[in-house]
Amino acid sequence: MFVRKEPLSSDAQARLDEVARLYDARDWGRVTATASAEALVIAEELLGVWPQLAAEVYQALGRCYKNTGECARALELHEKQKTISEELGHRAGVAKACSCLGFCYYTMGQYARALELYAEAKAIKDELGDRVGVAKASGNLGICYYRTGKYARALELHAERKAMAMTAMRIVPHEDRAGVAAACNNLGICYYRTGQYAQALELHAECLAIKKELGDRAGMGKALGNLGNCHYRMGQYAQALELYSEAKAMAEELGDRKGVAKACCNLADCHKSSGQYARALELYAEAKAIKQELGDRAGVGKACNYLGNCYYRTQEYARALELYAEHKAIAEELGNRKGVAKACGNLADCHKSTGQYARALELYAEAKAIKEELRGHAVAKACNNLGDCCESTGHYYEDAPELHAEDMAMAEENRDWAGVWEAWEASEPKSSSTTDAPGQGQVEDMAAASAAAAGPKKEHAGHMREQRAKQRSCNKDSAQIFAAGLGEG
Repeated sequence: MFVRKEPLSSDAQARLDEVARLYDARDWGRVTATASAEALVIAEELLGVWPQLAAEVYQALGRCYKNTGECARALELHEKQKTISEELGHRAGVAKACSCLGFCYYTMGQYARALELYAEAKAIKDELGDRVGVAKASGNLGICYYRTGKYARALELHAERKAMAMTAMRIVPHEDRAGVAAACNNLGICYYRTGQYAQALELHAECLAIKKELGDRAGMGKALGNLGNCHYRMGQYAQALELYSEAKAMAEELGDRKGVAKACCNLADCHKSSGQYARALELYAEAKAIKQELGDRAGVGKACNYLGNCYYRTQEYARALELYAEHKAIAEELGNRKGVAKACGNLADCHKSTGQYARALELYAEAKAIKEELRGHAVAKACNNLGDCCESTGHYYEDAPELHAEDMAMAEENRDWAGVWEAWEASEPKSSSTTDAPGQGQVEDMAAASAAAAGPKKEHAGHMREQRAKQRSCNKDSAQIFAAGLGEG
């Protein structure tokens, strides 16, 4: 990694060589724990005699800190790398630093800043005539736009990356074959996210073919999982099970415990959707055990949630309550407010199903408060649940109308016409089935005001259900996008 030159003593070179050895072995933890302090001292010494090498040291250490989750420290090092490169007029170095910084900000969820840095990196690479670099930057930008929900722009950028990679291959065969695969994967994920499963299938199949050609077994496993996801969403469970099983076998062969856990969850999803709860429970339990083995507390929490859902479906509420409570405790431990809200809602559902309405009310209220804090649109759902519980506890006329009205107002604000109708229906006393629907004309007027919402209310309800299903469907694969080419390069 670091080339020996005159200003560097043999001792300093040896210490940098050790950092390079650990870096190449991807032993990030040992670099940050044992070797980084000495490397930083050497980098400081090099600033006056060999600044470009100092920038390379900062880059390598920054990546190590990023990969161990210490993004704030990584940002400091990459900022130094960028400053040195700018002072030297080393444009390629500035582009590298921008990409490294962009990756850190992406990892921290600061997508706007990541977009700025990736755009800067792309502009410099274009200026330098680095076509492969431009293609990679386009892919990185596409992933950021995907994360901000701008799927049309993400598709444009991933298509641009694919076209550039294929052009490079026409000039130099196999020049950026991996880039074509990454673009196919990212395009497939975007199409999957928008519910266009047929297009996603084609692209993931193309990605799989390239991964096979390159002998990339890990990449093949991810592509198999993505293909399985598409078949799963199309209700083709037999095909999905076959693909997930292949992905699991490949992960086991590679010793990829994280990949095995993911495949277990995917297989369990299929069995659960087919009503085979016993088998689903076995697989979710296997995934949970692996997550515990890996020390992945967030993963353990998710597995508890999945197991709880299975027990809830089979009306084993006591066991479901235990698992949802474990999920809530882990989410609180990790400061995951969204996870806490989800667990509260699930716990409340269990208590409501067993007639414990007072406790359900408390938990729905807690979920609502957190969702208000997070400004999520799901607050409306929490309001509706609270209203239902108020009715069940005999406090309907005192408390429920206000809650259902809040639900309706949020639905109107979000132009969710099906939600407006559902909130009105929920707000009506159950003994008033013959009462005309007050405000129905208002709902129809609002619907008519939006071309996207035009049509009978049943059509709106179906559309909204479809959109909600599409939104929920894509949480399975957010982690896989990292394997699709996002990075510092």
